[in-house]
Amino acid sequence: MTEIPATRPDYEELSSLLVAAVLDDANDQQVAQLNQLLLADAGLRAYAVQFFEDEVVLRQQFQLCGRVGDLHNSVPYGSGTALENQSERSYFDKLADDLTLPAKKAHSPRASKKLVGLLFALAASVLLLSSTADTWTDMKGLNSALLAKSAPLQVGVLQMRRLSLSTSSVQVQSNKAIRVGDVLIFENGLASLNFSCGVQVFLRGPAEFEIVSPMRTILRRGSLTARVEESAHGFRVDTPNSQVTDLGTEFGVSVDENGETDMVVFSGKVAWEYLTTPPQDILRETPPIPVSSNARLLTEGEAMRVTTGGELKRLSTVRNSDFPLSDQVLPTSTWDPVIESVSDNLREGDTAMCYRVVHQGFAEDARAFVDRPYEWNGLNAEHGLPNFLRNADYVMPFCDDKLNRQLEMRTTLNRPARVFVLIDNRVELPQWLLDDFQDTQYDVGVDESERAASWQSLGKGAGLSVDKTFSVWFRDVTEAATIVTGPLKSPTLISLMYCIAVVPLDVATQIDPDPLPYHQPHIGSGHIRADLLPSPQVDPVTERVEKFADLTVAAPAATDTAGKPGILFKLETLDGQLLPHKLVRVEHGILPVLNDGLIAQNSDDLERNVWFDGQGRFGVDLLKSTDVAAVNVFSCHRFERAPQFFTLWGSNSAKQPAVDFVVANNARGWEYIGMAHTHQLGDGGVHASSFRAAEKPLGPYRHLLWITEDIVNGTFFTEIDIHEAE
Repeated sequence: MTEIPATRPDYEELSSLLVAAVLDDANDQQVAQLNQLLLADAGLRAYAVQFFEDEVVLRQQFQLCGRVGDLHNSVPYGSGTALENQSERSYFDKLADDLTLPAKKAHSPRASKKLVGLLFALAASVLLLSSTADTWTDMKGLNSALLAKSAPLQVGVLQMRRLSLSTSSVQVQSNKAIRVGDVLIFENGLASLNFSCGVQVFLRGPAEFEIVSPMRTILRRGSLTARVEESAHGFRVDTPNSQVTDLGTEFGVSVDENGETDMVVFSGKVAWEYLTTPPQDILRETPPIPVSSNARLLTEGEAMRVTTGGELKRLSTVRNSDFPLSDQVLPTSTWDPVIESVSDNLREGDTAMCYRVVHQGFAEDARAFVDRPYEWNGLNAEHGLPNFLRNADYVMPFCDDKLNRQLEMRTTLNRPARVFVLIDNRVELPQWLLDDFQDTQYDVGVDESERAASWQSLGKGAGLSVDKTFSVWFRDVTEAATIVTGPLKSPTLISLMYCIAVVPLDVATQIDPDPLPYHQPHIGSGHIRADLLPSPQVDPVTERVEKFADLTVAAPAATDTAGKPGILFKLETLDGQLLPHKLVRVEHGILPVLNDGLIAQNSDDLERNVWFDGQGRFGVDLLKSTDVAAVNVFSCHRFERAPQFFTLWGSNSAKQPAVDFVVANNARGWEYIGMAHTHQLGDGGVHASSFRAAEKPLGPYRHLLWITEDIVNGTFFTEIDIHEAE
């Protein structure tokens, strides 16, 4: 970008004048000063243009009435805004390196008027204010004066694969530069175009694609996907009946032989303007969008079609094969697509969200939802996804549909298939699932991105950064049919929508499932479910209060069995891992604060708390076989570090058994006592869990083991009391 040194005497003056122009606050004197500065110095003129460019590049190519905020917020479907008359070619389409006007006109009143008119036209477009016909006439006149000084602009490099292609009737070789004005016409194959401005376009034939400028293209037929870097926001694709302007995104556009246009947003947002009346020659002409048009914002996961007659329709089904996606994975097996279409009971106009159907795409790190960048993963790094789900055809739903209590999702299959439903383990199972599907007992994971929380990021590969688990249910469909699935029964803001995956029935019956323990959450992972563990000795009583004095379940004690001399809480690690937070002082593996009888004086009292911020294991040797009547665990914090999530195990062996198990079947020598999970009580305050048998002791134990589940921010344990039966 052109920069003006801050040491220049006119730096602050120019900057303040440009700001005044943008805000439409410039008085006559300031207008005259701005004219004088810009007409006298080509460098300042270039700086002024750069000053406006970031905000203007979108507006001058996509003039909408209304406010900027209307575009960047949700716009109800069908509520498009009217458009202003505008010049045929935008100012920046014809921008030359030097903006100097012809000398004989440089200081004429008419030239000054043009320059001021341009500045205020730009400012008006930034704020989306109404522009007068005279202003646009002046702008167009200035464009004509500048056009003669425009130099050829190089777009970038064309990388070709399996492609025969011509530009302006001249054969183009692989990696040859493509220039402004070139028209790419080919009947089959795939082209990858890299624009120097920061745009990558994947183009599939049969296609006709024209490069009008570095920031504007025309797709007359074919399909493309554009991935736009931040430096190229405002990049535009015209079709015979619409204009698509990027707002920082990846989007797809497809034009059929009749000029009908499909538009889908894979990530980010686009501004979309579409004709309500067809042009006279829709295949060969791409005129400026006239007043008889509408516009709307399309966001991630939305897909629409505008017909040649100007009718707008929702695209409920978008197949990955419809667009040349940059992240597309070619199928590795041979069956044809099983899913014909996906629809729902939402009325036309209620939503623009689509269901993306991915043929044989269910794999590690496959995207899970059209409106979230989350990914599917196997729970086990070594074994990955279950065999029977790999390469399945699957549907990316709209995650926010989890909150729609009347939803009916209709998946149409073209032949017999095994249908899988993947459902969040945190929600209550709906009746339609229990009636029609069976639980496979296998689970898969979802890897959430930093969009969910600041500490989360996407990992690559199985078993990495899995944030949520889904159980897998199935049913067999013996003929082509439409499968209807309903809403979630008890969704929450943090739960996720279910997913549909299918495999041809004849293929599914030939797949041998791999061992079940490979595909179930491990103890300590943060995803363990009670139904994957043995029957507990007891379910703990839990309580959440604001302060220790309010506890009714149990109260911290200083004279319990755990507080006797010689009894110590010790870290029990797996290969030296799974330790408390580094801020916790631990000497020789001993955790003294858990049985010292002292409770935390504040939420971050690390002198009286042990903070496990992930999975951890710690235990206690009671020195002899002990009839344990109760085990009480206390934690406290003002925010999300108060809830408890752990399993409690006991052993009466003279020597402590190994603690290196991650599934219950391998917990040799340990007896499962129970699980504390107090998240449902809410964050903050004092959390207490009490394991207490009603009529007899929990059992004779010498060793007790706590396995804390990985809950990201962890738990501040402040006291653990063990009471012996009298």
